[in-house]
Order: sequence, then structure tokens, then C-alpha cells
Amino acid sequence: MVDAGGVTHVRRVEIGGRTLPLGAGARASITLIKRPKQKWDGLWVEAERDRAVLRGFLDHALLSAAGVAADVPHASLIVVATPSGAESERVTFQPMSRDEASGWLRGLVRELLQGPHAYFLPCEALFVHARHDPGGPVGPWLEKARAVLGDAEGALSLRSAYGPVPRPQDYPAPAEERARAMIASRFGPFFRKLERQL
Repeated sequence: MVDAGGVTHVRRVEIGGRTLPLGAGARASITLIKRPKQKWDGLWVEAERDRAVLRGFLDHALLSAAGVAADVPHASLIVVATPSGAESERVTFQPMSRDEASGWLRGLVRELLQGPHAYFLPCEALFVHARHDPGGPVGPWLEKARAVLGDAEGALSLRSAYGPVPRPQDYPAPAEERARAMIASRFGPFFRKLERQL
């Protein structure tokens, strides 16, 4: 990490925690979701599913970086209990090499350590943008997410409302160019490796 004075600092970071439940020899992440009221469709519910898929991708990167399941595809299986019965969605990710996964994780940690992050950039808005308007600007989707978070009923669809930052919608969104750069560095491998099952 390089500080404001141009001095390079080396930091040792250990990533701890648990993966999602794994199947198929650590080649599939399984997510169980319960949706008592909302349907299993709609723009922001779709984004919630993508958020669950992102957790599976993080498993993929961590298992690849650790050498446990490098250079093999990884799947994310989501099983949802709804009032009308169980529904599921399966996506796969292309293989990641150990070096590729380690490089991406290092980049994320480097960005987290470079300073405060007082901005509004919920992943759900990025997922909706990628699915429905990938060539268009990101800003309008961030503002739509802000409106959803501010709505008592809509907040149930955006899990970003329940993170460590209270009232994330009160922060400003990054400028368009900065938002696109952040999306590329943080989510680029996710979007490149994702193979959605139709």
C-alpha cells in the first residue's frame, strides 16, 4: 500500500470466516433463502439473488486462492422457500487460477485499506444495471436503489440496508467515472466468470 507521502507499506492480511455450505467436492456453494411475502421475481428481488450468487463467487475465489479448488469451475445453487413452494437457480463460474484469485482478493483488500468509504454504491444497483442497462449510466440505478432503500417495504429486497453502515442511502453516490472504475475492479472478475443457466 502506498500512502499519501509516496511511502510503500506492506501489510499482512488474513481472511477468516466460513464458506457457504459446499457440495460436489467444494465445487458448489449452496444458499438457502426464505421469502415469506415477496415473489421470486421482480427487479430488486432478482438483484438479491445476484447478491447470493456473489457470495458463491467469493467462495470460488477463496477456494481457488487457497489451492483447494483452483482451475476448476464452481457453481452457486440458490434454493428459495416461497409461499408457493421451493424454487431454485443455478449458475456456474468459469475456473480461476490460484494467481488470478489471489490477485483479485489482494486488490479488494488494498482498496479497503486505502481510506474511508463514505459513499453509496450498493451491489444490488450494480446487478440491476448489469442485467438491464449495461451500456447505460450507473447513476440512475444508484438513485433507484436509494429510493428503494428509503421505502419501508422496498428495503426488504435490498440486503445492503442491513450491513454495518446505518442508513447507507444517506451517503452520496460516486461520480459516474469513479463508480465505473470501482465496479470494474471489484466486480469485473465476477461478471467475466459468470455463466448464467437459462
